Amino acid sequence: MSNHSTLQRSRYNYFVDREEGVIAYNARTGTFALLAEDVAAVLRGKEPITQLRNTKNLVDMGFLHFDNEVEQVLSKFDSLKNQNSLLHLTLVPTLACNFSCDYCFQTEYRNARFMSPEIQEATLSYVESLIASGRNEVVCTWFGGEPLLAKDIVLNMSQKLCSAIDTLGARRLHMDIITNGILLNLETAKELAAVGIKSAQVSFDALVFKNTKKRGIIDSSGNPSIILRNIKLARDYLNIKVRLNVSAENMHEVPQIIDLLKEHGFAGSYGLARVHNHENEYEFTTDSLGKRITSCGEGGCGSCGSSEPPKDLSSKTLSRSDYARFEWESFLSQPESFQEIVKKLQPKAHFCSATSGRMFVIDPAGYVSRCWHSAGSPSESIDSVLASHTSMKNSDVEQRWKDFSLLAYPACRNCKVLPLCMGGCSHPRIFTESPKPPCESIKNQIQTSVDTIGKIIEIKPEQKELVSTGC
Repeated sequence: MSNHSTLQRSRYNYFVDREEGVIAYNARTGTFALLAEDVAAVLRGKEPITQLRNTKNLVDMGFLHFDNEVEQVLSKFDSLKNQNSLLHLTLVPTLACNFSCDYCFQTEYRNARFMSPEIQEATLSYVESLIASGRNEVVCTWFGGEPLLAKDIVLNMSQKLCSAIDTLGARRLHMDIITNGILLNLETAKELAAVGIKSAQVSFDALVFKNTKKRGIIDSSGNPSIILRNIKLARDYLNIKVRLNVSAENMHEVPQIIDLLKEHGFAGSYGLARVHNHENEYEFTTDSLGKRITSCGEGGCGSCGSSEPPKDLSSKTLSRSDYARFEWESFLSQPESFQEIVKKLQPKAHFCSATSGRMFVIDPAGYVSRCWHSAGSPSESIDSVLASHTSMKNSDVEQRWKDFSLLAYPACRNCKVLPLCMGGCSHPRIFTESPKPPCESIKNQIQTSVDTIGKIIEIKPEQKELVSTGC
């Protein structure tokens, strides 16, 4: 055990050699700095720290540190839990969907229920109580199922929600919608914009549109698919973000899809996401109520409440490391993706709003959850909009979220990208007790990302006075 009061080199340091000196990057602070060769040699462990005369700047930038560096990351994680001014609201008006993607995590417990008038009013009342408790900045996302199957609910509740936020003196930061785009025609885009919805995320998972299974960018004749046609019209009213869901099955089509997106004016408006198969990866099954049950891997015996073996998408799912390599080669290495690399290198306080206590997901039955994966799963809810608003304080599930540790996965303690991923998705650990960390792609891309930024970052004349051992 090292002496915590001793000046130490950061474990989160990375280096890029340039003619002007060495560009150093620290993942805990997100700092890039131009260093003299002798300083870089000390930080790289080639020379003793005692050679440095003035270390204050290096400590401030994170390249050197006192005390326990991991504890400093943990402190950042814990401090945000006590900052409850932001409300990240996700409303799920229905779990019904007009598509049947085989990798959808809601497949086992999908139903055709829509938010009833009673649930809608109770939801608005619940949100008002959260704002009144001090959550005076609101971000709202419409999610599903396919939320545009419940367009009237989305439009009506958006208007009432905006009115309530304004009346209570809170700030509306952003309202968006996640949709498959089939119903996002020009008139709908106008209607969404009119009630305060600013942006829409739409996903593609194939080159060619095929019935309700493949959300393709072109049709069988090679013309723009209905989804592409819709979002081209909708972007006059909404900020469109395109997501490409990548699997082993469609990865060979991604370059073509990207070329088509650029051709139709979406360069810089798209990103990639790995198709997940949590059930196989974390060895559980999901019952009709959304409860996660540890899988024996056999299926069909009935002991876990399922008469069917778990769906096997392993042949269609890229491993995390394979996806990281593919994402870099097909997307991040492109000039227009520079800002995406910068985002990946920005330190976080939490992986998402679920562990910070800021996320409230309300499903069609009125159950309140912390995570999008829990929408429609009563066993993973922390509350109900129909219950007393104090019931959440006694929720066992809510306590599990509160108790979640950044170091729930022991491997994270010594990981050099911990400040960038903050442990990754917490859902598998909380509800399946998986011991395997869901590592984000940055773990496999970190040095290449730093090299890319470090080699092209502009050094202004006034910045060429290097940090050196004699400073």
